[in-house]
Amino acid sequence: MNFFFYLIILIFFFNLSSYSKEVKILDIDKYKINNEKNYLIDFKSFASKDNINVVIEIPMDTNEKWEVSKINGSLEHDFYMGKPRLIEFSPYPVNYGMIPRTVVPLRYGGDGDPLDVIVLGKKIPRGTVLSAKVIGEMQMSDMGETDNKIIAVYNGDKFYKYNDIFELNTNYPKVLKEIKFWFLNYKKENLVEFHRYRSKEDALKSIILASKYFEKYGIKAR
Repeated sequence: MNFFFYLIILIFFFNLSSYSKEVKILDIDKYKINNEKNYLIDFKSFASKDNINVVIEIPMDTNEKWEVSKINGSLEHDFYMGKPRLIEFSPYPVNYGMIPRTVVPLRYGGDGDPLDVIVLGKKIPRGTVLSAKVIGEMQMSDMGETDNKIIAVYNGDKFYKYNDIFELNTNYPKVLKEIKFWFLNYKKENLVEFHRYRSKEDALKSIILASKYFEKYGIKAR
Protein backbone atom coordinates (compact mmCIF):
# COMPACT_ATOMS: atom_id res chain seq x y z
CA MET A 1 0.00 0.00 0.00
CA ASN A 2 1.37 3.43 -0.89
CA PHE A 3 1.34 6.78 0.91
CA PHE A 4 -1.75 8.05 -0.90
CA PHE A 5 -3.83 5.03 0.16
CA TYR A 6 -3.01 5.64 3.83
CA LEU A 7 -3.75 9.35 3.38
CA ILE A 8 -7.20 8.55 2.01
CA ILE A 9 -7.90 6.22 4.97
CA LEU A 10 -6.82 8.90 7.47
CA ILE A 11 -9.07 11.48 5.81
CA PHE A 12 -11.95 8.99 5.91
CA PHE A 13 -11.57 8.40 9.66
CA PHE A 14 -11.16 12.12 10.40
CA ASN A 15 -14.34 13.01 8.54
CA LEU A 16 -16.23 10.11 10.10
CA SER A 17 -15.33 11.14 13.63
CA SER A 18 -16.79 14.63 13.12
CA TYR A 19 -20.27 13.13 12.63
CA SER A 20 -20.47 10.07 14.85
CA LYS A 21 -18.81 8.76 17.98
CA GLU A 22 -20.69 5.45 17.92
CA VAL A 23 -19.00 3.82 14.93
CA LYS A 24 -15.68 2.01 15.10
CA ILE A 25 -14.59 0.75 11.71
CA LEU A 26 -12.89 -2.62 11.97
CA ASP A 27 -12.06 -3.14 8.32
CA ILE A 28 -12.45 -1.26 5.07
CA ASP A 29 -11.62 -2.37 1.58
CA LYS A 30 -12.67 -1.50 -1.95
CA TYR A 31 -16.07 -3.15 -1.73
CA LYS A 32 -16.98 -3.49 1.96
CA ILE A 33 -16.95 -1.61 5.27
CA ASN A 34 -17.09 -3.72 8.43
CA ASN A 35 -18.08 -2.03 11.66
CA GLU A 36 -17.81 -3.39 15.21
CA LYS A 37 -21.59 -3.04 15.26
CA ASN A 38 -24.12 -4.42 12.80
CA TYR A 39 -25.47 -1.46 10.81
CA LEU A 40 -28.84 -3.14 10.43
CA ILE A 41 -29.65 -4.22 13.97
CA ASP A 42 -27.25 -2.64 16.49
CA PHE A 43 -28.58 0.92 16.22
CA LYS A 44 -32.08 2.01 17.21
CA SER A 45 -34.45 3.47 14.62
CA PHE A 46 -35.05 6.60 16.70
CA ALA A 47 -32.39 8.70 18.43
CA SER A 48 -35.11 10.85 20.04
CA LYS A 49 -38.74 11.78 19.45
CA ASP A 50 -38.14 13.59 16.12
CA ASN A 51 -34.66 12.33 15.30
CA ILE A 52 -33.69 9.07 13.62
CA ASN A 53 -30.42 7.22 13.31
CA VAL A 54 -29.23 7.13 9.71
CA VAL A 55 -26.54 4.96 8.14
CA ILE A 56 -25.02 6.84 5.20
CA GLU A 57 -24.65 4.37 2.34
CA ILE A 58 -24.09 6.79 -0.55
CA PRO A 59 -22.54 10.23 0.05
CA MET A 60 -23.68 13.20 -1.99
CA ASP A 61 -21.82 13.75 -5.29
CA THR A 62 -20.93 10.05 -5.69
CA ASN A 63 -22.42 7.40 -7.99
CA GLU A 64 -21.31 4.09 -6.46
CA LYS A 65 -24.30 2.04 -5.29
CA TRP A 66 -23.63 0.79 -1.75
CA GLU A 67 -26.13 -0.89 0.58
CA VAL A 68 -26.25 -2.32 4.08
CA SER A 69 -26.30 -6.11 3.76
CA LYS A 70 -29.44 -7.79 5.05
CA ILE A 71 -27.32 -10.91 5.67
CA ASN A 72 -24.54 -9.62 7.95
CA GLY A 73 -25.18 -5.90 8.48
CA SER A 74 -21.95 -4.72 6.82
CA LEU A 75 -21.93 -1.93 4.25
CA GLU A 76 -21.15 -3.32 0.81
CA HIS A 77 -20.80 -2.18 -2.78
CA ASP A 78 -23.79 -3.53 -4.71
CA PHE A 79 -22.94 -5.84 -7.61
CA TYR A 80 -24.92 -6.40 -10.80
CA MET A 81 -24.02 -9.19 -13.23
CA GLY A 82 -20.67 -9.63 -11.52
CA LYS A 83 -19.65 -5.97 -11.66
CA PRO A 84 -19.76 -3.24 -8.99
CA ARG A 85 -22.87 -1.20 -9.66
CA LEU A 86 -22.58 2.43 -10.69
CA ILE A 87 -25.42 4.87 -11.27
CA GLU A 88 -25.07 5.86 -14.92
CA PHE A 89 -26.59 9.27 -14.41
CA SER A 90 -25.42 12.38 -12.59
CA PRO A 91 -24.09 11.72 -9.07
CA TYR A 92 -26.48 11.62 -6.12
CA PRO A 93 -27.55 15.22 -5.29
CA VAL A 94 -28.05 14.28 -1.61
CA ASN A 95 -26.67 11.96 1.04
CA TYR A 96 -28.55 8.67 0.91
CA GLY A 97 -28.94 5.95 3.47
CA MET A 98 -31.21 3.79 5.60
CA ILE A 99 -32.83 3.65 9.03
CA PRO A 100 -31.66 0.71 11.17
CA ARG A 101 -34.23 -1.76 12.49
CA THR A 102 -36.88 -0.87 9.90
CA VAL A 103 -38.41 -2.76 7.01
CA VAL A 104 -40.98 -1.81 4.37
CA PRO A 105 -42.90 -5.10 4.12
CA LEU A 106 -43.93 -6.73 0.86
CA ARG A 107 -47.41 -7.28 2.27
CA TYR A 108 -47.90 -3.49 2.30
CA GLY A 109 -46.58 -3.00 -1.21
CA GLY A 110 -43.00 -2.36 -0.16
CA ASP A 111 -39.72 -3.91 -1.28
CA GLY A 112 -38.79 -5.75 1.92
CA ASP A 113 -35.82 -3.43 2.51
CA PRO A 114 -35.07 -0.96 5.31
CA LEU A 115 -36.64 2.47 5.02
CA ASP A 116 -34.61 4.82 2.81
CA VAL A 117 -33.50 8.27 3.94
CA ILE A 118 -32.38 11.40 2.10
CA VAL A 119 -30.17 13.61 4.29
CA LEU A 120 -29.91 17.19 3.04
CA GLY A 121 -26.83 19.32 3.46
CA LYS A 122 -23.11 18.88 2.97
CA LYS A 123 -21.45 15.64 1.93
CA ILE A 124 -21.28 13.03 4.71
CA PRO A 125 -18.73 10.16 4.59
CA ARG A 126 -19.92 6.67 3.72
CA GLY A 127 -20.38 4.48 6.79
CA THR A 128 -21.29 7.35 9.08
CA VAL A 129 -24.09 6.78 11.58
CA LEU A 130 -25.64 10.07 12.62
CA SER A 131 -28.74 11.49 14.25
CA ALA A 132 -30.91 13.44 11.80
CA LYS A 133 -34.15 15.37 12.26
CA VAL A 134 -37.11 14.17 10.22
CA ILE A 135 -38.85 16.91 8.21
CA GLY A 136 -40.93 15.00 5.65
CA GLU A 137 -41.28 12.18 3.18
CA MET A 138 -41.14 11.77 -0.58
CA GLN A 139 -43.84 9.31 -1.59
CA MET A 140 -42.73 7.26 -4.59
CA SER A 141 -43.06 3.89 -6.26
CA ASP A 142 -40.46 1.88 -8.18
CA MET A 143 -41.76 -0.76 -10.60
CA GLY A 144 -45.03 -0.71 -8.70
CA GLU A 145 -43.46 -1.21 -5.25
CA THR A 146 -43.70 1.42 -2.52
CA ASP A 147 -40.31 3.13 -2.38
CA ASN A 148 -40.79 6.17 -0.15
CA LYS A 149 -37.85 8.28 1.01
CA ILE A 150 -37.74 9.92 4.42
CA ILE A 151 -36.24 13.43 4.22
CA ALA A 152 -34.06 14.56 7.11
CA VAL A 153 -31.57 17.24 8.13
CA TYR A 154 -28.68 17.15 10.60
CA ASN A 155 -27.43 19.54 13.25
CA GLY A 156 -24.74 21.91 12.01
CA ASP A 157 -26.12 22.31 8.50
CA LYS A 158 -28.02 25.35 7.18
CA PHE A 159 -31.19 23.30 6.62
CA TYR A 160 -31.40 22.21 10.26
CA LYS A 161 -33.48 25.24 11.27
CA TYR A 162 -36.42 23.93 9.22
CA ASN A 163 -38.87 21.62 10.95
CA ASP A 164 -41.13 20.65 8.05
CA ILE A 165 -40.64 19.94 4.38
CA PHE A 166 -43.19 22.55 3.31
CA GLU A 167 -41.39 25.23 5.31
CA LEU A 168 -38.17 24.21 3.57
CA ASN A 169 -39.87 24.31 0.18
CA THR A 170 -41.01 27.91 0.77
CA ASN A 171 -37.40 29.01 1.28
CA TYR A 172 -35.51 26.53 -0.92
CA PRO A 173 -37.94 25.33 -3.63
CA LYS A 174 -35.05 24.43 -5.93
CA VAL A 175 -33.79 21.76 -3.51
CA LEU A 176 -36.93 19.60 -3.66
CA LYS A 177 -37.30 20.12 -7.42
CA GLU A 178 -33.76 18.81 -8.00
CA ILE A 179 -34.34 15.80 -5.74
CA LYS A 180 -37.59 14.94 -7.51
CA PHE A 181 -35.98 15.28 -10.96
CA TRP A 182 -33.02 13.09 -10.05
CA PHE A 183 -35.04 10.21 -8.59
CA LEU A 184 -37.49 10.27 -11.49
CA ASN A 185 -34.73 10.05 -14.08
CA TYR A 186 -31.71 8.19 -12.70
CA LYS A 187 -32.93 4.80 -13.97
CA LYS A 188 -33.69 6.22 -17.42
CA GLU A 189 -36.54 3.78 -17.97
CA ASN A 190 -39.54 5.60 -16.48
CA LEU A 191 -39.76 2.94 -13.77
CA VAL A 192 -40.00 5.41 -10.90
CA GLU A 193 -43.14 7.41 -10.14
CA PHE A 194 -43.39 10.44 -7.89
CA HIS A 195 -46.65 10.82 -5.99
CA ARG A 196 -46.23 13.68 -3.54
CA TYR A 197 -44.28 15.16 -0.67
CA ARG A 198 -45.74 14.38 2.74
CA SER A 199 -45.49 16.15 6.09
CA LYS A 200 -43.21 15.45 9.02
CA GLU A 201 -46.08 13.81 10.89
CA ASP A 202 -46.73 11.44 7.98
CA ALA A 203 -43.03 10.62 7.77
CA LEU A 204 -42.83 9.79 11.48
CA LYS A 205 -45.85 7.49 11.13
CA SER A 206 -44.10 5.64 8.29
CA ILE A 207 -40.97 5.18 10.39
CA ILE A 208 -42.91 3.94 13.41
CA LEU A 209 -44.78 1.42 11.25
CA ALA A 210 -41.56 0.17 9.59
CA SER A 211 -39.84 -0.07 12.98
CA LYS A 212 -42.72 -1.98 14.58
CA TYR A 213 -42.79 -4.40 11.66
CA PHE A 214 -39.07 -5.05 12.02
CA GLU A 215 -39.37 -5.67 15.76
CA LYS A 216 -42.21 -8.13 15.19
CA TYR A 217 -41.04 -9.99 12.10
CA GLY A 218 -37.41 -9.02 11.47
CA ILE A 219 -36.10 -8.71 7.92
CA LYS A 220 -35.64 -11.40 5.30
CA ALA A 221 -31.98 -11.90 4.38
CA ARG A 222 -31.54 -11.82 0.63
